[in-house]
Amino acid sequence: RGLGGGDGDDGGDGGGKAGGEGNEEGRLTDEDRAELRARSSEHYLACGRSFAGIMAKMCGLDAGDFVTSPPPSAPAAAAVTSAPGPSPASSALSDLRSRLSSLTPPPSSAGEFGDLAEMLDEIQEALDTADEDVRGLDAVAEMKAREIERHERAR
Repeated sequence: RGLGGGDGDDGGDGGGKAGGEGNEEGRLTDEDRAELRARSSEHYLACGRSFAGIMAKMCGLDAGDFVTSPPPSAPAAAAVTSAPGPSPASSALSDLRSRLSSLTPPPSSAGEFGDLAEMLDEIQEALDTADEDVRGLDAVAEMKAREIERHERAR
């Protein structure tokens, strides 16, 4: 999964530092983890853009223009960044996939086009699952903090 969603490789309790980040004990801070998750999401999105460009080119479009032109919902996607819900990377990939769905590849490329579309589906799922995992973990941390505070007040 690689997005800090519990695969044990996010530097959390392992004590390792990633790229010189972390505190004096060698553990990643919450800010470090958030930054690494964001970078990972950006890498997934970059991969998705590469696949989308290949798919656009298969359909006779300019790959660079296709992946860099703002989608019709760009203002709505920008508003999502401050609201709970999909991450900006997830929204951007979803927009690309939506635009790709209207393309028809030539018959000679249909199989490869379909395979790339399936890979984009998997990348989308990885981004969405990571977003859900982070929100779930944040909710559990909040509940734990409230419970600890409640027990301390009861003493």
